[in-house]
Amino acid sequence: MLADLPRLLHRLPWRRGVPLLFWLAASVALAGGAALYLRAQDRAAVQSAYADAEGAAETLEQLVLRLFETVESLHDLMQSRHGLLEAGNLAGAEALAEHLTRIAGNGRFAVQQVSMVGADGWMSWSSSGTGRIWLGDRPHFQAHAQNGAAGLYVSPPLFSRATGRLGFTASRPLRNADGSFAGMAVVLLDPSVLSRLLRDQGPRLGLVLHLRRMPDGALLAASDDPEAALHAQAEPTHAAVIAGALRHQGRLGITRRGLEQDGLAAFRAPHEIPLVAVAAVKNAVAMGDYRQRRTVVLVGTGLAALVGLLAAAMFTANRALRDRLADEAVRDPLTGLFNRRHLTEAMRPAVGATVREGGLVGLLLLDLDRFKEVNDTLGLPVGDATLCAVAARLHTTLRGSDTLVRLGGDVFAVMVPNMREAGDASALAARLLAALVQPLEVQGHAINMGASIGIALSPLDGDSPEQLVRNAEIALYRAKAEARGQHRFFEPAMDAAMQERRELEMGLRDALAKQELALHYQPLFDLRQWRVSGFEALLRWRRPGIGLVSPADFIPLAEETGLITPIGEWVLRQACADAAQWPTSIKVAVNLSPVQFRNGGAVPVVRAALAASGLRPDRLELEITEGVLLQDSEETLAQLRALRALGARVALDDFGSGYSSLNYLLRFPFDKVKIDRSFVGDLDSSSGGEGTVIVRAIIGMCRNLNIATTAEGVETEGQLRRLTQEGANEAQGYLFSKPRPAADVPEMLEEPRRRFARAAA
Repeated sequence: MLADLPRLLHRLPWRRGVPLLFWLAASVALAGGAALYLRAQDRAAVQSAYADAEGAAETLEQLVLRLFETVESLHDLMQSRHGLLEAGNLAGAEALAEHLTRIAGNGRFAVQQVSMVGADGWMSWSSSGTGRIWLGDRPHFQAHAQNGAAGLYVSPPLFSRATGRLGFTASRPLRNADGSFAGMAVVLLDPSVLSRLLRDQGPRLGLVLHLRRMPDGALLAASDDPEAALHAQAEPTHAAVIAGALRHQGRLGITRRGLEQDGLAAFRAPHEIPLVAVAAVKNAVAMGDYRQRRTVVLVGTGLAALVGLLAAAMFTANRALRDRLADEAVRDPLTGLFNRRHLTEAMRPAVGATVREGGLVGLLLLDLDRFKEVNDTLGLPVGDATLCAVAARLHTTLRGSDTLVRLGGDVFAVMVPNMREAGDASALAARLLAALVQPLEVQGHAINMGASIGIALSPLDGDSPEQLVRNAEIALYRAKAEARGQHRFFEPAMDAAMQERRELEMGLRDALAKQELALHYQPLFDLRQWRVSGFEALLRWRRPGIGLVSPADFIPLAEETGLITPIGEWVLRQACADAAQWPTSIKVAVNLSPVQFRNGGAVPVVRAALAASGLRPDRLELEITEGVLLQDSEETLAQLRALRALGARVALDDFGSGYSSLNYLLRFPFDKVKIDRSFVGDLDSSSGGEGTVIVRAIIGMCRNLNIATTAEGVETEGQLRRLTQEGANEAQGYLFSKPRPAADVPEMLEEPRRRFARAAA
């Protein structure tokens, strides 16, 4: 029987209610704890409100005392002025009046005006210069004249007859030498200014500050409403608040009736000033935090049963969010492809596997050709859609094990694991390039898009993802520089060339500051007057420890890096300054880079160089190549017209080497065309020959268009004779002189004339 007792107890009905009883006990305990917590919070809120109100009332009392110290000083000064007038000291009274006017006008505290009223009730003087105004019916005058009030009197709010503004007065009687009533000294105070001062002094938590008169309880100023004094007489509770504060020795307790209306207040009554400073806190402020906490506790207690469900839901949502953020961290938001971060993470194990197991990992970097033209001509939305179309087409060309990545801009990458030989990477590059040759249909536009590819292989070209990416970038740079639309494998020599280029760029960045750049000048020979007509400025860079660097090496680098902009400005300034020292019949020719024309940059630079040097604009000849006109013909042509408007001459350099040069001659009236040296080099003393035909055609065309011609690269007297016969205007080349420093210009002016005197004859 005893052995069966546990089994019987387990089968009793009350055993099934244990979980419910436990839940009820836990709920009661939770509710009791919440009640104790809320009661403690209630008491803390009341004590905090008491402390805030008492501190604010004390602060307000100090503000009132400072204000009425000023008022008392003004009253004393007006009594002194009355005494001076009574004694007949008009000059002293006038000086004191000016002093009172200055004090009243400096905006100290809330003083609007000070004035003196005679025993007859007429205003005798005012700081605002107001004329005689009858004030005999005003309560403050009657208080002094009829009721015998001898001390300070503060009036209820009223509209001033002198200023027309709302205010209240603090007045004191004026006495004659025999003690008889002589009128009153009045200080008019602005309640709105005082209200703002009170607001600035107010404590935190939205505490309301009131300044009230005794005994009628009229509200003079309130920090929460600068215009409250307009309606002060309509609030009958003010006197009751003050009386209650006096009864409770300085503060009123919080009441529980009408929580939105009732509250607590603390007061300070300064001695000898008929005002009471009251700081009031409404229940909405004092108990605001308490009510919020009460709501939170009650709601939290009621929702305790759902905590487990909410926790599970939050855990699930948090896990989903982490997964989504992790995916976004490795995805390109535009194309949906993987990004550079994922490429590095995917390459690291693949490269490690090649080291252990053999084989190759290929990294192909693909840069789109002519993508900038799509953005510039069709807009960024079409450009973004084009990138998405390129990503889709590339994806169809790859295997499932290959990883396609967008690195940024128009650069894509393909990581190919488990390659057997380099030929596999070459074949894939050919397929990718062939896929992009076919036009893309994007938002109704047929877009022709090519690409260049750089390839690096691991472990041949690096055993880390970072090194492999770097070497693939070097190979891509070479592919773009040599022939677009092709692919190139990384070679160690490319790295050396890249390092050399980087060192050259670093040296070029300092060349201008270190004064390593210089200008040499090559003469332009006039074939009709048989004299030097000008000089072309040619940039030279003498690099310490290396010597002269070829312009063919550093000028393209300067244009690519943007350094040509400050260098070009220096060339223009220096050339104009040098030419200003030459004879006035000698001009100077300066080459302008296409980069200098971007964003309208050519015109202000030329204007500044001419202004700084004082060179006549018609002595400056600006040479441009067809590359200037290719980048934005309309904007560039507008800048060329502006340069012509300055008075400078504009020449088209290397004419004949571009496919659209003739079109540019028709669109813009160039002053000169420089015939490319490739045609001049084919001239000889006999007639005929392809070079002769082309030179003759160019000279004839320019003559009909009234454009001067200069032949470049003249090196033999036979070429000179042929150019003279064909009617060229000028010649330039080593036959006359190689480029030389500015110090040799005087010698170069005379030397060609002496050398070719026979030909002139």
